[in-house]
Amino acid sequence: GGTGFNGDKTHGYQSENIDSPKDGYIYELTSTDGYVNGDGNMVYKKKGEDAYNKPYSIYFKNNGMTDPGIWWWDNGTNAATDLKGSATTDVVYDNRPSMTKLTIKGYDLYGYSFPMKAAPGKIKIEDKQGHGTVIDGAEFHDEYVYTDKNTFVPLSEYKETSAERTHTVYFRNKQNWSKVNIYTENPKLAGDWPGTEITTVDKNHDGIPLYKWTYTTDDPTFKLPTKLIFNNGTGDTPSTQSPDMAFVDNKVYVLTAKTDQSQWCDYKLDETNSTSYSDYQENFKFTIYFHNSVGWNKPHLWVWNNNSNFTGGDWSKKPEMAKTTLNGKDVWKWTYDPGNLPAGYTAANGLPTMVIFAAADQPQSAELDYKEGGVYKLSVTDKTDGDDTGSKHKLAEGSGQEDKEMQFLNRLYTRYVREGVISTLCLPFDLTSAELSAMKLRVYDLASADAVVDKNSTSTDGLLSFHRVRNVVAFHPYIFINNSSTSGRIFNSKIISRKEWQWPSPEKTLGDLQKTVGDWTLQGNLVPDVVKTDSKTTYFGYAESTQSFIQMKKGKAFVPASVCYFTLPTDKVKKAGYRFEGGDLTEDGNAQTTGAKHFVVTLDDDSSTADVYVYGDGTSVATAINGITAGPAPVEDAPMFNLAGQRVNKDYRGVVIQNGHKFILK
Repeated sequence: GGTGFNGDKTHGYQSENIDSPKDGYIYELTSTDGYVNGDGNMVYKKKGEDAYNKPYSIYFKNNGMTDPGIWWWDNGTNAATDLKGSATTDVVYDNRPSMTKLTIKGYDLYGYSFPMKAAPGKIKIEDKQGHGTVIDGAEFHDEYVYTDKNTFVPLSEYKETSAERTHTVYFRNKQNWSKVNIYTENPKLAGDWPGTEITTVDKNHDGIPLYKWTYTTDDPTFKLPTKLIFNNGTGDTPSTQSPDMAFVDNKVYVLTAKTDQSQWCDYKLDETNSTSYSDYQENFKFTIYFHNSVGWNKPHLWVWNNNSNFTGGDWSKKPEMAKTTLNGKDVWKWTYDPGNLPAGYTAANGLPTMVIFAAADQPQSAELDYKEGGVYKLSVTDKTDGDDTGSKHKLAEGSGQEDKEMQFLNRLYTRYVREGVISTLCLPFDLTSAELSAMKLRVYDLASADAVVDKNSTSTDGLLSFHRVRNVVAFHPYIFINNSSTSGRIFNSKIISRKEWQWPSPEKTLGDLQKTVGDWTLQGNLVPDVVKTDSKTTYFGYAESTQSFIQMKKGKAFVPASVCYFTLPTDKVKKAGYRFEGGDLTEDGNAQTTGAKHFVVTLDDDSSTADVYVYGDGTSVATAINGITAGPAPVEDAPMFNLAGQRVNKDYRGVVIQNGHKFILK
């Protein structure tokens, strides 16, 4: 500290130049041996080589202490006297020195350097507040890290086995993007823009689906990114990405409409609802349907999840369900509306996990897993083993609730399709032209249909024409083709938002899901169902594996959710003679279709034409193969296509399709 040599306050004190300074050494200067340099500073010399020393140090990995203190003895050392300095009395144990909290090699440690030249023999580390586990009588090792009395390693080799850390963020996809990507900067943890797709969708404690992304690292120097953006995989427009946001570990990010119109992005962070994962809550409106196969007079229900009861919490007052119609069938329903709760109810967060149906009090169903939008049907005879409340009805076989392929409200919607294959489609959400292009889908709407005529007539074969559309409207039936070069899943990671999901509900009827042209109806289906041909209606179910519509005559046929099927009045079917001929396969593997009527699907964009036969027995789905039949001569000016859907001219040789009919050009 300097007042300057001989009181000259413009100059100070300094050491002499020390050559080759040694890491970790303490340097001491003489108090008298020095000189004044050319700058007017008083320069003191260092003491002789034998007078300076390397301090001894240890490090400690905290095991729960808040203020670890250290004590030592043996090998000619004693903390009580080593610490007293110029004092006349020894230092007592209660006044032992505290260790210093340090960050070394990226690890949080406590350290201490001993104030004497000799190394101690034993050490003791004990928290001054009584916390953690005492290390008593450990052998001293210089520059070692201690975790307990018998566990210590050199600092140069120290690595925390528990140093691997995970950093997780969550995204609530209320924008209903078909997929969700994450992108970060400083550092780029998810690659270049638009980042990496998030493929994990977990339900939290309240059953709310959240996109989850986790980054794991064992680098102790790792720092969280300074920028975070969620997007739909392109992020090229204001509606397809979030604004720049801070990366906060274990946070649920929720977007809402922007209020600052000068902002480029359509969204801003919803500060109110974006919370930590453990605190995230959201209220939902939902409806449960019950097919009263057990014949109860007034069905009631009891609904709950891990944290809340949605039906009032008093079994004796569980709510009664209301009778309604769904898909033309009598069902019972109950709706939970957090904005319009009955007296005495408390708003519950999230979605249910379990449901029980009961006839007032007894009998009742077993505890059933909750599935949004499912129509529950109980078995009359299949029950659980009896207990103190009696046996309980199980789900009936084929109940829509337990179908594993159902995709409902706020559940992951996905579907596997083969490349270049026609499929049917009816969705509870819209798809834009950009989304169709990104998924490489061509979609077609039923436009016209030939009238069904007598089976002996040769004037028509049942031609159905489809017009290509550039976007998909929710609740409408379509035919589509996967135009990519590979098979795969479409709508992968598609979360159905509550704004778009409106089915099943009494406001929508079967007519909302169909397109009728002439005698033909292309019927969509959002709820797994069972249909059966009867005297009024004949059903034609689609088998994607063979690209065939199968006329369902015998028994009941199961129809999965989100697909389509054709219907015709049964009297028209009989008149036209749509039937399965032969029932066996020929030696070459083709179905015998001699004399059978069939209808043909044509697509109007000059890119694809499909010849789809109608077969009779639904049990033949697995073996029915489209046969090739000769047809009438082509109209001269109509476009022709080969079986690959490519447009050809009159010089082509082989099987072609023209005006909806197959024939052979030789």
